[in-house]
Amino acid sequence: MFKNYLTYQFALSFHQLCLLADIAEAPAKNRVLRSAEQMIQSFTRSLHAKKPEEEGRHYFSSLLNLRECRDELETVGLFFGEIQTKFQIIHDRLEKLCEKAAASEGGQYRMLG
Repeated sequence: MFKNYLTYQFALSFHQLCLLADIAEAPAKNRVLRSAEQMIQSFTRSLHAKKPEEEGRHYFSSLLNLRECRDELETVGLFFGEIQTKFQIIHDRLEKLCEKAAASEGGQYRMLG
């Protein structure tokens, strides 16, 4: 069975909202989409990680990419409504996954190597 399926579905939904977002500036839209896609890629890598520390590193990377999306959406003034709601859901779920991964490593965040 697909581990953390609901979180993955929320991430895909958030990415779709980013695709549909009315961002006039092409560079800003590209940054939002790149961060959203990297978030999904990192999350997918966490699902296939062989070691707990790899899983945690990918969760953390996914969380950072999600925060980059938020920052860019705030910059262009589109961080409200459904985008903000989906962001908060995914953010909370990813934080819990990061905390769980850190607990398996003795309670320390060793996400970056």
